[in-house]
Amino acid sequence: PPLSHTATRSLTPTWTTTPTASQSATRYSPARYGPTETLQVTETVMLPPTRTPTASVSGTLWWSDVACPTLVVTTTAAGGSLTQSDIRGGGSAVPTRLMVALPPPFRWARDPQLGTHLRFVPVSTAQPRGFGGPWGAMLRNATWVRNATNPSTVLELAVPVHRGYFIAADETIVIRCDAAAVSGGCKGVLLGSFTITSDTLPASASALSATTGVVAGATAVAV
Repeated sequence: PPLSHTATRSLTPTWTTTPTASQSATRYSPARYGPTETLQVTETVMLPPTRTPTASVSGTLWWSDVACPTLVVTTTAAGGSLTQSDIRGGGSAVPTRLMVALPPPFRWARDPQLGTHLRFVPVSTAQPRGFGGPWGAMLRNATWVRNATNPSTVLELAVPVHRGYFIAADETIVIRCDAAAVSGGCKGVLLGSFTITSDTLPASASALSATTGVVAGATAVAV
């Protein structure tokens, strides 16, 4: 006699790239044909690999969001650093140049008044015969110009000469520059510094100190 046949099929999803499906079937037969027989069938269903969604984020970085760089300060003085003798003249016919440079990829802005964005600030109390005196005023009024070789990255000025410049200790002067001086701008301010070394005082100052009872090198003396 014909057998009745009932089958069930279920699909179990998984998070792998090869989910599996299981199938079970139960066959029934009259008692004279033997006991009930259960058939278990397992099959594998190949599905396309699961695709992981991706997202990309893009944006524009403006120069004004970039931190301002440090100014590179150099001079044309012998040895690369300024001394008291350099400020007093030093016997050189060629003016000493003070230069400030921007590291790449920064560039100076195309501003005819570029020098107005740079200022000199003493690190400590300005000495009265040093930056705090006439020479300091001359330096603050000096004109910044673009360097002939690297006009887009280097500014320079002629260091003023003043015979009355005397310092009892080294003077460190900071150059502070506004972000507006940089092409495209930057975040913050630009800073650089240079030091003027207090070297041996001229003989005239030593002689004057001897007659006035002032110890040479301890107190600034004007001539």
